Amino acid sequence: MSWFTKKKNNNKVEEVPTPYVPKECEHFWWDSSPYFIFSWNVYYNEANKKREKEKQLGRLVIKIYETYICCKCKQRNDEVLQTSEIEDITRNNALIEIEKQKEEYKNFCKPRAEVEDEINDLVYGIDRNLLQTIALYQPQKIGSVINSNVNIPILDKFLKEN
Repeated sequence: MSWFTKKKNNNKVEEVPTPYVPKECEHFWWDSSPYFIFSWNVYYNEANKKREKEKQLGRLVIKIYETYICCKCKQRNDEVLQTSEIEDITRNNALIEIEKQKEEYKNFCKPRAEVEDEINDLVYGIDRNLLQTIALYQPQKIGSVINSNVNIPILDKFLKEN
């Protein structure tokens, strides 16, 4: 029996697993319709508080946004296309100015709710045209209720006759 124990060779190099690094997305951007954001903020000072509500002054900010969505990774970028600010404007004049801006850009800007709906359709992969087609020819498949007075040919009818 030996008094000395044999030293173990601890010179082994342990391999550390490299963490998985995902490849950066090569973005393929989808362009949404622009939309407005309006805000009117009243001034909180003593002179303005003493005025009647209709004559109180504030600041109107009008911004036109456009949203870009990557079709691959669904990254969203909101870009400001235009910003206009009007100082010392009453609430009624601000509403008139907002209506002027809406009229000026009526063919360019959509309501924000419609734009957000389009964006959500893209993110969740919803094809509205396909759903409308299915609703016409096979309404029972998607739970659609179509007026019973309208006779719409059902796809099954065409398939059975052939």
